[in-house]
This record gives sequence, structure tokens and C-alpha cells, in this order.
Amino acid sequence: MTRGAQNTNNPGIFPSHFFKKYLPKYSDQASIDALVASEKQENWKTALGVWSNWQTGSWYGPPGVEKYPVYCAWKIYEQPQPGSLYLLERNPYYWKVDLTGNQLPYIENFRYDYVQTTDATKLKLVQAEIDLLGQHDVTMNSYPYYKENAEKGHYIVGDYISCMIDRYVLFPNHYMVLEDGTPDTVMNEIVNKPEWVQALSVAIDRAEVNETLYYGMARVGQIAPMPTSKYYKSAYGEAWAQYDPDLANQLLDSIALDKRDSEGFRLRPDGQRLTYMIEHCGIRVGESTGKYTEMVTTYWRDIGIEATTKEITQALYNERMTGNLVQCGIWHSDRCTDMLLHIQPEWFIPTGDAAQGTCAPAWVAWFNAADRTAPELIQPPDEIKALYGYFDQMTSVVSEDERVSWGQKIFDYLAEKPLEIGLVLECPTPLLFNKNLRNLPRPKSVVGWDTYGLSTYFPEAFYFEGGQRA
Repeated sequence: MTRGAQNTNNPGIFPSHFFKKYLPKYSDQASIDALVASEKQENWKTALGVWSNWQTGSWYGPPGVEKYPVYCAWKIYEQPQPGSLYLLERNPYYWKVDLTGNQLPYIENFRYDYVQTTDATKLKLVQAEIDLLGQHDVTMNSYPYYKENAEKGHYIVGDYISCMIDRYVLFPNHYMVLEDGTPDTVMNEIVNKPEWVQALSVAIDRAEVNETLYYGMARVGQIAPMPTSKYYKSAYGEAWAQYDPDLANQLLDSIALDKRDSEGFRLRPDGQRLTYMIEHCGIRVGESTGKYTEMVTTYWRDIGIEATTKEITQALYNERMTGNLVQCGIWHSDRCTDMLLHIQPEWFIPTGDAAQGTCAPAWVAWFNAADRTAPELIQPPDEIKALYGYFDQMTSVVSEDERVSWGQKIFDYLAEKPLEIGLVLECPTPLLFNKNLRNLPRPKSVVGWDTYGLSTYFPEAFYFEGGQRA
């Protein structure tokens, strides 16, 4: 099996007899130092981190890792080379059985391949080498290809709803610095006016994007909880999601961006041309990322902004995001269902994952700081602090109804003054499975980060009908 199931274990349970030898509380320092050195780790904390990742299901670790027991359904039986493949076999000590007492998992072994390009993946797909292509690897942009080659590749195209891939969100940065590290005062003043994000949002023709990238099969709208969420209101998904370039122009004119140069581009208050760049890390976010950002820059140029886009490596993107250098980033909006939304609303308000996408990495740093009065921190506006207060209430109340009520205060604010720009409310995710694979999630099930891939659908109970892959 090429694509495997993911960890379904409790990450808080570890075998004490093994882990105690790394802890100063239970072992002498000389023994710990020798152990850490033998594993070529920096200190006991990094060594412990590697082993704890392995114990809870990660498929890599120090040499010899394969001989140690794990809690997950499958374990490595051959140490792989980085960037190559993993060979796994069922864990005979796995802690789950089926309803009739049979030991899980059903599938004995599989291989997990690393493939460098989407074209290579598609080639393996047509050659019937892949039994499961998951949520990170599929995209609606390739839907016709999947359908045309299903018979030849001996797979079915699943009918699921994405809570991750293809759900693009643009993140205008509300606190930027220049390359020399000084605050970009002109752009910060512009972006922090609600009309800026409102204008950028209504300038996007989501219907055209839907037809171009999703073959009209997505439900477009603003970034919001998924419509099946308790937190959702139709006003959230509709807010500033209409295509109205005339309104976009009016909004920009109203914030002193009404002057233009000889080429028709708007001028900033300091007289410079208004330029704006979307930076992204391409396939890491999704196969259609580059296509979408190119479309967006076209829409924005139509309203007088000299918009451009550039693909960079993920490492550089993360570095520039956390360094407050990116004018506008892009990521996918998971954590949009009731499984994760109430504890990780980071795409909606700046609470975490600043390296991937947020409206203000500087505000994330302030929110997560142990001492929020530290002079190097950037204080967010009072309105943003109020949103943080609503989130604090969400995580402190016991009543689900109260939690939803506090959460909706956040989304009520964002419907009026959006911080980010969403594209879709619901989008199909065409996961691919070998024709003989059974016990799969029901059609229209939500799949993505919120479900940790297929983990919440018990992949340890997947099996091949007749014991054979097609």
C-alpha cells in the first residue's frame, strides 16, 4: 500500500522504563550525556523529542528506531533514507480490536512513498502504483485527470468535503517592516483601514475562480467556519465576497488612495506607486496556489494596485512571514470545523502558526508572549485585543452554547471588518482509493487537518476486499 494511515494514538502516553533514562530526575548526567551523544542529539530534550515523536506514530527516528515498540497501528520495519520511502508493517501490540475481537489493523504492511512533483505522482497513479492518495496530494484542479484515468489506474475518485486543501486564504499583513527592519509606516496605515481588505476582497471574481480552478464545484465565499459548524451564519460567508470592482474602487478612493500615476496605478499618501506582493510557497499550500495568486493579482491590478506574486521556498516563506516582511501571504484555511475551530482559530484571528498564515505575525508574538509588556513587542489595536478576550472566554466556559456565542462575537466583527480574504466555504476533495479498498469514510465526509487526514475514520479498519488490491 503506497499511502498509509496516520497516527491514531494518545500522544500523552509513554513507556516510563524507556523514557526515564533521558530525564535528569531519574538518571545521572553522565549516562544521559553518553546516551544523547550516541544518538547525535544536542541535549536530552531534543533526544526525548525525537523518541516521543516516534512513540506516538511518527515514522522516523534515530538509527535502530525500528526495534522499539510503538502504540500506533503500523511500525517501520526498515529504516528509510530521508526523502525516499518508508516500509511499514502492522503492529502486533496495537491496542484496538474490531467488534468481533479480531486484532487491528487489518492491512499487514504498506509503503509510504515520497514523490518530488505532482507530475510524478500522477504518473504513479496511472500506473496503478498508488492505493491511497490523501488530502495533501489531491486538488480539484486535477479532477478531470483523476476521472479520466480511474479505470486505468484501478482506483475510485472519492466524494468528500475539504477542510484544508484548496481552501485558499489571503493574509494581508497588518504590521509590516521594511527590509532594514524599520516599520513600514505607510503600508501599515493603509492596511489597518478596514476598507483596504474590504476592497481587495470584493475585487476578486470568485465565480470565475470557481469555474477555472474547481470546475464550478466549489461553494465560494468569505473565510468563515464551515456551513455545517455551530458557529456559522450566512452573513459570515457572504461578507465582502461579492464581485464588485466599482465598490472596490470607491473603498480605495475613500481612504486617500484616489490619486493615480500616468499608467493608471494608484499613489500612496507619500506619492509612491501603490505596489503589493503576494508571496507563497507553491505546491506546499496546494497545486493551484500559483494559478490562484496570478488571478488575484490581475483583479487587483484592475482596481489600480500594481499587484505581483512570487513563489519562494517554504523555509524562506516561513522566515519572511515571522519576520513581518511579507505584504500578503497565502495558506489554506483548515481548523474550520467544530473539531478544532474553538481551540485553534488562528486563521481567523492572529493566535498562532505565524510562519504559515496570519493577518499579523507581530500580534501573534504579543498574544503568545509570557510578558506582554516587553518593549520589543508590538501592541495590537484595542479592537484586536477585544477579539483575544472573546477567544479567552471561548476556552474558559463550560457550556457549548456559551462557547459558540463568544465565538460568534469574533465572526460578527470579522464580517464587518475582515482581516483576511477567503475564497471558498465548501470545496470537494477527491481522495483516491484502490478499487478494492473497503471501510472507507462515507461520501461527503469532511477530510483535512481537522480530521488529521483519515485518522478519525479508523484507517486501521481499512481492508482489501478478497485480500487483494485491484
